[in-house]
Amino acid sequence: MFKAAVIVSLFISLALSSSFNFSEVRYSDALDRSIEFHGIITFLEDGLFIEYNDINKSLKYSADTLVYVQDNQEVKLGEQETKKIIQYFDVLMLLRGNNEEQLSAQFAIKKLQDKSILKPKGNLEKFIKKIELIKIDKMLKEVKLFLKNNDTIKISIQDEIR
Repeated sequence: MFKAAVIVSLFISLALSSSFNFSEVRYSDALDRSIEFHGIITFLEDGLFIEYNDINKSLKYSADTLVYVQDNQEVKLGEQETKKIIQYFDVLMLLRGNNEEQLSAQFAIKKLQDKSILKPKGNLEKFIKKIELIKIDKMLKEVKLFLKNNDTIKISIQDEIR
């Protein structure tokens, strides 16, 4: 009965959310190489769900809880890694929203037509140099994170899945 309730609640939350195809390119400065992933990102009311097409991996962040599944098995992450992923997801959700007040509280923002450059304030400064953000018609289309360790993560959000 519990599993059925969880499945129904997941289905309802996904039905009320927005899902998009996306591509993610991660550049590792230490390895001097890039890796590209493709998948579906679903923005939930209180979190997000990412499912990668190329690899059997998904992450769901909801109600301050992160669930990481690989090869149909839940994987326990270390506390530091979990905090970094949650912080990254919080940033993605904030960037997708259109709340200028919340963005201004966490970033110094410079706008250039459809592109914004965000310099983090507070705790985010410890691991993010800057973020380049492209929104078209108030819809998030691309996020490029420049990390302190010289790695980059570029997420391109394509078409909405209906």
